[in-house]
Amino acid sequence: MRSFRDKYAAHRQLGFNQPVPVFDRALEAAFCYEEWVREVIQPDVVDRLPLRQLVPQWERSVTAEVLAALKCQS
Repeated sequence: MRSFRDKYAAHRQLGFNQPVPVFDRALEAAFCYEEWVREVIQPDVVDRLPLRQLVPQWERSVTAEVLAALKCQS
């Protein structure tokens, strides 16, 4: 995951052709961390939906945008 970030996502290395890592564990860690932070800061609150609820919405939105972009190319 770090290699992907260092060589592709953050700094484009020409000819980088490694597989994209699976981010499931990192995403689950982010969900758990956010839930923990929400508990720790009580009675203060984070004024938005939890990541666990937002990510599926973002996935649908991004999927729709990618499909629309691919349709424009054909």
